[in-house]
Amino acid sequence: MLTNQDLNQISQRGITPEMVEHQLEEIKKGFPFLKIEAAAAVGNGIFSPTPEERDKYVEE
Repeated sequence: MLTNQDLNQISQRGITPEMVEHQLEEIKKGFPFLKIEAAAAVGNGIFSPTPEERDKYVEE
């Protein structure tokens, strides 16, 4: 199922073929619905970059 190119790419990311197969099986089985407790916002799961970080990201 995985080509040599696939295997090279996943190994470069530190992922094993077994991990990929496990992830694919999880996707095939599906995931249970989660109860949403609150909207994501800065300080509630969202991080806001500092002005210096923003400048760095804009430059890249």
